[in-house]
Amino acid sequence: MAWAFLGVRKGSEWRSDSAQMTPLLVVSVGLVAIFVFVLLLIGIVNWVV
Repeated sequence: MAWAFLGVRKGSEWRSDSAQMTPLLVVSVGLVAIFVFVLLLIGIVNWVV
């Protein structure tokens, strides 16, 4: 499913995955991705400083 979210799959596989996606699932994956990204940035800043 993550590959379909990023758009790195064949068209037929993307269509089968997108048929199973719900708006709640897309929003929740987006929020988790933002959270992980922020934690990664905080970790990099703490490591550099």
